[in-house]
Amino acid sequence: MGWNLDWFNSVLVIIYLAVIAIGLGAVWKRLRWVGLVPLAFSLGYSLANGVGRFSGWRYDLPADWISYFYFGIGVAEILAQWVDFWCEK
Repeated sequence: MGWNLDWFNSVLVIIYLAVIAIGLGAVWKRLRWVGLVPLAFSLGYSLANGVGRFSGWRYDLPADWISYFYFGIGVAEILAQWVDFWCEK
């Protein structure tokens, strides 16, 4: 049961995971443990759903936004670094 991804899809998954990692790093750098509260909420919620043996998308929806949150922070951090690099005075 392996993933049958083409090479470009594998590269895209790696890029997306890197952007999320940059977002997590930026949050950790600025806010330390407070910035990881949404991640702790997501992990706790997923664990509770697993222990309770709930399944289905409707049960995951309250914690769905957290990966998008860190992805957005990662994109903002990349753009901020890009602006700092190219618009240096």
